[in-house]
Amino acid sequence: MARIFKYISILLVSQYCFLIGSDLEDFAGYWTGTESLASPSTSYQSRPVYIFLRHNDLVDNNLIYTSNSNFIYNAYLDWADHYFTYDKTENQVTYERRFMTPLGILGSQNLVYNIIEVDDTRILLEYISNDGLTIHSLSISSSMLSNNLDIYPKELNLGENYPNPFNPITFIPVKINKKAHASIEIYNMSGQFVQRIQS
Repeated sequence: MARIFKYISILLVSQYCFLIGSDLEDFAGYWTGTESLASPSTSYQSRPVYIFLRHNDLVDNNLIYTSNSNFIYNAYLDWADHYFTYDKTENQVTYERRFMTPLGILGSQNLVYNIIEVDDTRILLEYISNDGLTIHSLSISSSMLSNNLDIYPKELNLGENYPNPFNPITFIPVKINKKAHASIEIYNMSGQFVQRIQS
């Protein structure tokens, strides 16, 4: 399904960049790049990262996202939607990361990123914790900005499940023609969503 994305115009003001004429829906899509983290417990530089932002069918004020970044996304809670929002006036984006509390209740943490820099192909986002000890940055680009349409595999093979019949486990081989991050959604015979598997 083809989608037409609005072009994001850029205005440099002082040392900050502001996205002019952009809306939350402009962020929907597949983003790739690098992330860096400096914190008291762990640090790394230029780690490959992807973020997939898609429309939320229930509300219009956020997007649902998945990512291979452990800092912004909790893969153990992939069944719980993680939300992304964009604040035009503050020039910020927020990743709402989900977690389980010690009482077993689903909680969330809002990670607010300032949009530091924007050019024709990339956006630089930066999160700084309240105590200033943790800094996480994302340098990412999207196919809607870079016009890189070669992010989807040209070939996909879905094999027969085995064993069949099965109880309680079965395996379904999936092959694609290039190395890529992927997700598979499983539905039951009634068309109800069962689980999302990511690689």
